[in-house]
Amino acid sequence: SAPEAGYGAEIRVLRASPPRDVRVLYTQAGTPATEPLAGRAKLARGARIEAVDGVNVVSGGTTQAEIDTLNNGLFPRNAGETHTFTVRYVDGPVRTVTLTSAALVE
Repeated sequence: SAPEAGYGAEIRVLRASPPRDVRVLYTQAGTPATEPLAGRAKLARGARIEAVDGVNVVSGGTTQAEIDTLNNGLFPRNAGETHTFTVRYVDGPVRTVTLTSAALVE
């Protein structure tokens, strides 16, 4: 298939209206999602995305500008886009990570 912009993670919106639930379903090795940061992959299966570029995913996104920010960060349209995420991992820690989208083939 043709390359598409992404992080190398399948991100799924499980609940689209507040309180939202946005999770990482899986990641692909060797992609921006699995780049190590302090000994841990930036994104991991089951992790909950709590904020994107400063917009609260769970309870924010009430204006069109905030909704656009969430969508642009979660689902980049072009390679080279950089976005910042607050991520809660399944084993508890919360971290802020920065990801740059790449042209990837799934």
